Amino acid sequence: MREVPAQAVVELSGATVLGREGWVFVDGRLVDGIWQEVGFPARRMLPRGRLEKPAHLGGTTASLLMPWLPNYYHWTTQAVPRVQMVKDVAGDDVDHWLIPADPPSYVLEWLDRLDVPVERRVEVRGRRQVFAVDRLVVSSVPGANRWVPSWVVDHLRKQFPPPPEHGERVFVDRPETDRRRMLNREDVVAALRGRGFRIVDLASLTVQEEAVLFGSAAVVVGVHGAGLTNLVFCRPGTVVLELAPRGLVFPTFAKLADAAQVTHHLLVGTEPALPRPLRFPDVLADVVVDIPALTRLLDPVLTRLG
Repeated sequence: MREVPAQAVVELSGATVLGREGWVFVDGRLVDGIWQEVGFPARRMLPRGRLEKPAHLGGTTASLLMPWLPNYYHWTTQAVPRVQMVKDVAGDDVDHWLIPADPPSYVLEWLDRLDVPVERRVEVRGRRQVFAVDRLVVSSVPGANRWVPSWVVDHLRKQFPPPPEHGERVFVDRPETDRRRMLNREDVVAALRGRGFRIVDLASLTVQEEAVLFGSAAVVVGVHGAGLTNLVFCRPGTVVLELAPRGLVFPTFAKLADAAQVTHHLLVGTEPALPRPLRFPDVLADVVVDIPALTRLLDPVLTRLG
């Protein structure tokens, strides 16, 4: 059953923000409800040991911090919407924006697009770093158990209007990765290229270029990974085929596809895997793609699309 908790924005006076995960305290008590992920209770994720001396931030502070940043999926589907949630309450009256330290290029691109001034960004590096703030405006983190609210997808799409062209066949390649490698990549590429697919390595693209690419796609194929986050930019009805290792069958992108109203198919690899009672989510697992199964799944789709 799809369950997405209600979201909220809170204004707090004299709050404390702890570490790169952004835990919020008032009068020494953890503020519950900002972090909503199922199975990862905030109290179990707090850092242990001695904390740093608090740094004071005057005026109004907004926090975009949360666990698992700056992962592309979590940044895009959870951190980006929080900027607008905060601005709906505070407008441009924010003196400091707390963001993860050493932000990747996609974080900087999003912050520029969302008009978060460079001079007001405060990078937070350590888990024990502490900020004492005069006024904190912070939103809850959208989504729980990998369910993404549909309004989040709508918000992301509005940032990059879809291109007029539509009908691309896109294969999201990962040639330089050291995790979830396709062990029969050459055979997969040959099969897809022979069916008119464009082979794309997202590593060299900006967020805007990725949005245009996915917005122009009729069919997307890719291995389970952050690149499939961009299906939020696909038009409703786009077909997405996720290739997953047997050791990492996880519903992240099926649930995201549901919110984005795209058609999701999952093809599990043929590589050896541990027996089910011993199996655990292996984020490093490589995959051997079942080429006959891939073509049996794709060919009717491509025929229907013409």
